[in-house]
Parts: sequence; structure tokens; C-alpha cells
Amino acid sequence: MTTTIELVVPQIGPAGPVGATGAQGIAGPPGPQGPGGVGPQGGPGPQGPIGPTGVQGATGPQGATGTGASGPLGPQGATGPVGPPGAGSTGATGLQGATGPSPGATGATGPPGSPGAVGATGSTGLQGPQGPVGPAAGGGFILNFHPGNAALNCDTTQRVFGYGFQFRPQKSGNVFIIISYDAYQVGGSSTTFWTLFYGSGSASGGGTPANAVGTGMCGHGPALNGVNVTMQATISGLGVGVLYWFDLAAAMQSGTGQAQAANVYATAFEL
Repeated sequence: MTTTIELVVPQIGPAGPVGATGAQGIAGPPGPQGPGGVGPQGGPGPQGPIGPTGVQGATGPQGATGTGASGPLGPQGATGPVGPPGAGSTGATGLQGATGPSPGATGATGPPGSPGAVGATGSTGLQGPQGPVGPAAGGGFILNFHPGNAALNCDTTQRVFGYGFQFRPQKSGNVFIIISYDAYQVGGSSTTFWTLFYGSGSASGGGTPANAVGTGMCGHGPALNGVNVTMQATISGLGVGVLYWFDLAAAMQSGTGQAQAANVYATAFEL
């Protein structure tokens, strides 16, 4: 807004004395702002608050690898599995060790060997004098037999050796018989069963089945070769005047083998 001040110019006379200074008039309204001046730069203001974190920039190229100092030696790892044997050549033979003490310890006793073949029968010795009849005898007969050794091929059927010891009851018909022998088994691994048989009439031939009456049995395996066996029996009710025989027989429990009888002695007498 512009304020116009009208001035009244009086006529100029001679200069009068300077009047007293009048009272200050009312201040007029402020005038328009003049152009801004450039003042000196103010000092730095206080730091403003930290703004929000900006978006992370792209990763820069990797720098060159630095060469750091070696770290300390770590602990030893566990032992790995054994690898396959190598294919190297055999080394030279080492020197022979010193000889051990002599003699060495005795080894275990081996199993008994198989019995040898039955030897040839020796010549018959002189017969000794006949002893007196015992009080149990009934006044009948007393017979002693000592045949040669014999071998018998065996299976599971009882077969006689073929001795055929014969006797004929004379009074009571009650007879006691006894036979003693050394038993052997050759071949086969099962038990051999030995039996005493008797019958009437003609005796069975050696190696034939014992079709007669069995009156005693024993058994042994090959580990008892050479054992002495005695078998006996008392037979009652035989016919007086009838011809009878008794014999030794053998059979294998299973399979086949050979039974041998040596040093055979037999006796029969009537009670």
C-alpha cells in the first residue's frame, strides 16, 4: 500500500530563527522490505536424526586372495580301514631259527591198529590126563574140545563158525556147555554179536545161518579186539540117546565185516 503525503510549501521569506524542534510525529507504517542481504554463513547446526537404512547395494567384486599365516596343526584323525594287500613280490627267506629243545613232547597215542591175520594153527599138543568127574556130574559124559582158529565173513544174519561140537546125552538129558575164545573183528565199524547155538542131528556147516536154538549172546566192537570171552549155558530136557551139537556164531549189528575166533576151548558134560 502506498501512502501519499501532501506537503504545503509556504512562501519563502527571510529566514527566521530556527524554531524549536517539534515533537516527533507518529511513525508511519513500515516500508516494504528491502532486498535481502547476504549475511555471513552461520555455524553448523546440530546433527539431525538418523534416517532409515537404505537399500543394500550390490556386492562388489571379490578381492584378491590374501596369504595368511598357517594355523596350528590339528589333532590326528581316526585310523582308516586296512587297505587291500599289496601285490609286491615275496621277500627273501629269513634265517632259520634256533633248534628247539630235544626231544620234543610225546604226541597223543594213536588209535589201535587193525589186528593181523590169524596165524596158522600150530600142531596139536599132547592131551593131558582126564580129571575126575565132579560130584555134580550125573555119571553121563564129559567132552573137551580144542579146535583151531577160525574166521567168519559176517553180515546181519547169525552164521555158525562150523565147529559142530557133538554130544549124546546118556542118562539125565541135562547138559552143561561152556566155550572160551579170543574175539577179533576185522573190517566194519559196528558191534559184532556172538551167540552160542545148539541143535540136534547133523551140525550146520561153517558160514551157514544158525538154524538152531540160541542160548546166550555177547557183543563187542573193534576197539576190544583180542578180548577173551567165555559163554556158557545149562540145557535141560534133552532126549537121552539123541545126537546133539553146539557151535559158536556171529553177526554184525549193521553192514559187513569179519569175525575171528582164536584159542578156542569148549567143554560139555551131562549133569
